Amino acid sequence: MPIEKEIITTENIIIDCKKQFWKVARNSFIIAPITLLLSVWLISNLITTDKLEHKIIIWIVLPISLLLSYIFIGVFISGLKKYLVVVQKKFVIKKDKLVHKIDEVKSPPGKTMNKNTRPCSLEFSKYGKFNIFDGTNYHSSKKFKMWYDELFRSSKIDDEFYLVMDDRKNILIVYNTKFFELQKQ
Repeated sequence: MPIEKEIITTENIIIDCKKQFWKVARNSFIIAPITLLLSVWLISNLITTDKLEHKIIIWIVLPISLLLSYIFIGVFISGLKKYLVVVQKKFVIKKDKLVHKIDEVKSPPGKTMNKNTRPCSLEFSKYGKFNIFDGTNYHSSKKFKMWYDELFRSSKIDDEFYLVMDDRKNILIVYNTKFFELQKQ
């Protein structure tokens, strides 16, 4: 029995992308200011302290704090750019075929990634890879709201997808055509 497809519209796409952005932004809003304040505090202590052991400890912790600030600010800016593309409706929708799935991420030596937080990747024939990170996908959907691993498992090689892309050909979100039908504008 064929699956009854759900209709997606530009508004559904905007809702789904906004939800993804706020999920990423929430973490950045918390961690970036904390690490930035820690960095400022460490720098002020480095300037005012005369004890060598304090300076050594600060020189060990400060680069880590600055690196975390840089990473989380970068993640936020990247997400904000994607958010603005979506809100301003400056995205295009292309169809592409799934050619490869990757459910394994190589971790640095001596470190393992939690299965619930590592990304899965879908690779498409023309437009490349799309990483699916943990969390819910398709927030606007009434029938096909999926956890990230459900999206990964339900995607089969040769399935056709709608790819929502920005002007740099970055894939913002994907919709499997076996579940969704794009409403013509």
